[in-house]
Amino acid sequence: MSKEPLITLFDIITTKGAFSPFAWRVRLALNYKKINYKTHWLALTDIKSNHQRFSIPETEHPIENPFYTIPAIIDASTSPPIVISQSFNIEKYLDEKYPDPPLYSIIPPNLHQGDTNAKERVAFLDEVNEFLRETNHWRRKILIPLAIPLIPNILQEQDKDYFYESRSRWFQMPFNEISPKAEAREVYIKDLKAVFEELDRVLVRGRVKPYNPNDQYDKPWICGDVVTRGDFTLIGLFIWIQKSNPELWNLIKTWNSGRWLSGGPSGFYLAARILYLLSSPGALKGNNINHNQDNLPVRVHIFERLKAPHGLVRFGVAPDHPEVKNCIHKFDRVVEDPKVRFFGNVHVGGGNKSTGSTSTTPSSSASPLHLPLSTLFPYYTHLAFSTGAPIPKTHPRLPPSQYCIPALDIVHWYTGHPESRYSDLTPPIPPSAKHITIIGHGNVSLDVARMILSSFARLNKLSDDDMPPNIKRAMKQLNVEHIDIVGRRGPEDVRFTPKEVREMMSLDNVAMNPIPNHLFERMKLDSLSRQQTRIVQLLQKGSRTMIDQSPRPKTFKLQFFEQPVGYRVVAPGLIELELEETCLTTSGDVVPVSPPRRRVIHTNLIVTSLGYESSPGLFQNSEQTSYPWFNERTRHIRSSSAGGRVLSPDGRVVQNIYASGWAGRGAHGVLAGTVMDANDVAASIIQDWEGEELRNGEVIQQNIGSKIGHVERLPSPLAIEPAGGLYNSCDVIENGVRDGIVSAYHHRQ
Repeated sequence: MSKEPLITLFDIITTKGAFSPFAWRVRLALNYKKINYKTHWLALTDIKSNHQRFSIPETEHPIENPFYTIPAIIDASTSPPIVISQSFNIEKYLDEKYPDPPLYSIIPPNLHQGDTNAKERVAFLDEVNEFLRETNHWRRKILIPLAIPLIPNILQEQDKDYFYESRSRWFQMPFNEISPKAEAREVYIKDLKAVFEELDRVLVRGRVKPYNPNDQYDKPWICGDVVTRGDFTLIGLFIWIQKSNPELWNLIKTWNSGRWLSGGPSGFYLAARILYLLSSPGALKGNNINHNQDNLPVRVHIFERLKAPHGLVRFGVAPDHPEVKNCIHKFDRVVEDPKVRFFGNVHVGGGNKSTGSTSTTPSSSASPLHLPLSTLFPYYTHLAFSTGAPIPKTHPRLPPSQYCIPALDIVHWYTGHPESRYSDLTPPIPPSAKHITIIGHGNVSLDVARMILSSFARLNKLSDDDMPPNIKRAMKQLNVEHIDIVGRRGPEDVRFTPKEVREMMSLDNVAMNPIPNHLFERMKLDSLSRQQTRIVQLLQKGSRTMIDQSPRPKTFKLQFFEQPVGYRVVAPGLIELELEETCLTTSGDVVPVSPPRRRVIHTNLIVTSLGYESSPGLFQNSEQTSYPWFNERTRHIRSSSAGGRVLSPDGRVVQNIYASGWAGRGAHGVLAGTVMDANDVAASIIQDWEGEELRNGEVIQQNIGSKIGHVERLPSPLAIEPAGGLYNSCDVIENGVRDGIVSAYHHRQ
């Protein structure tokens, strides 16, 4: 590969960097193939003259003639240079000229080789193909009208008038009438959500059986291990939405259980991405970095509060969902890199207990090493918090006690969390308990209910790594006969995924009390999303096991439109839980009905499952001092929405401090979202380290001053040159490693 870029990519200049979804398709293809290239940024008003100058061909357009657009490339490796426009033509050319690695069309040519599910896979890929063929249609009909009012905000000044005039001509109406108003906008949003529901349905269906029998479920591509043009089409589209209309993107991020956003493994993903960016010649250019993998002037140290790695993936995923944990193999490969060191059993920051347990002392016999945050500052030039959201939220009317515990206590118990205060001899669920009430309608509620009601035969099939053998035996001794699962809203508003509902309904010898028909009759079915409709249908259908079958099955009941008022212990192991009926206002808020209607149920244990938040104790350097980076309102680290840079209370960037994953954006989204978030933060770290802006394939030199964009920066509390050099951490850590207090990384077998 030549050191000088031989390919020039023409793209539109905006205040937010690369913007066009079609140019992103080409940019991603160039990056994926690691082709050295440069970007020639163009104002919209300069595209025509530029393309005519370089003899770049016209593009067909229903209104403009002649019409010139981006992307376009010039490949100077031939004589005369090759000139191509339009993303599909460019992708095809790149695959012919630079075939390694291949960028397949949506159906790989070797699809049938070794694929035991070839017929199903072809049907799945046909569905994806059909969806992608419709992309331009619904982008024009739905997305562009929603996004177009804000696009001028990111254009150069000289382009704004041209954009207003040209789009008015294309849409044949005044610019301010292109975007739908008020009620019509809600219809557009509904239609767009239906599109994403369809995409979610297609992708979920295709992930049931991986393309390669040895594939892992954490692979990000449509075809598992195989990258296709379809992947880049979707990624480019998502980036375009995010940059053109951030408000719309924030709404999309909440759809489909956070699938489009891309918790716990954020630190490992971040480390992997940093090393990739620094080792890829096509990813960085500037400051004479030696991109030889072994000679990179960088080391990554990962600190973990527990002795064992992997965080939420290891101790937060339901034991009967082992496929979610496949990303652990990827983390193993990260730590095999000699530039990465792992330090376990280190509590960084203040003394806030981060498990959220009602316990006051962890049961683990190994005393952790406590380290004030400031101790690390002289030894590192950049610091990223990937600490997750480990504290369960509590209900103001349900004070924690031995009779009212967070769901996380049970999760930690059955996954073998080293800091669980419970054991096989002292379980969180008393063996005498026959009735449990869970507060909250989320996936964790169903996970806990499913594990408690599962037969021992089912639990015994689980890997001992996923559920320790002594916990399996302890769960065999439980005598729970019924679980109530209580939520404030109706069946259409549960936060379950269809997968969780199906699993619950399919448990052997476990029956659901039927949901009253009037709860379904009150719904406006045409207003539900596709996922909501699937969930409602599953709930209405009920469980596979009938409630009146013989022998009598274990049971559960989903309670709707109720919230807790309080509880009292009337006898050892017997609790009166008071619930009040709720309703929704016209704005969707939950309020008690008027006049109040309340009832009391008798239960043996209350379990709250109400979400999670980050720990402010991380920033407590001593009893007198702390770092003001924790947002008390949102209960996570205050950071920029793009790039994860930590912010001061007045909105200034704290130089070289970052937050990734749930630590920086709150406890929402799924594992795949953490990958995208880590990529974003890694790019920020490299950008700030180089004093340059990373733009996927090209680095644009920035003025290294007191501002990032238009945001003022605060000086970094970190070192310019690390005191321990590239390898060593602070003396306390190195002594802890020597004395066996600080643990090294160990692979999970």
